[in-house]
Amino acid sequence: MIEVDCSEYPSKAVDCLAKVLDEQKPLIIQWDLMHSAEHFMFFRKPGHCAFTQLEVDSDSLSISETELTDRLSKEGNFEFLLFLTSLRLHIGGYFKGDTLDLLKVSFDVNQENLIDYAARDDDSLSLCFLLLVDCDLAHQNEEENRTLGIAA
Repeated sequence: MIEVDCSEYPSKAVDCLAKVLDEQKPLIIQWDLMHSAEHFMFFRKPGHCAFTQLEVDSDSLSISETELTDRLSKEGNFEFLLFLTSLRLHIGGYFKGDTLDLLKVSFDVNQENLIDYAARDDDSLSLCFLLLVDCDLAHQNEEENRTLGIAA
């Protein structure tokens, strides 16, 4: 994760980064505007060369809790956007404050262990982020499975 602090929209800088960074590694960039609480977030999945800008108010982040729970239970569809939606709906954790800020996230492993879903569905972008914030890989879920066992 790279945090950059500047005063302008970062599209050219992100394009330059895309050209020099290893395509095989997942990457999240949170761009904070100076003298503002506004955040821009860009992410890239492994094997992709271009970054995708995360639209904070987009439809992709505005599903209901019931729909989200249904999607979490289905194998093979957990991805970074679903992970962020879970946090916005306070499932497995939440953002501290009103803005989508990956540097201000709290997790509740007693409710849903999101890293288990990321491991199950091979979502390397979410896994990398969750490891950065010290998610417990030894935590057992209700079926007494550990995250590393789920990933294996």
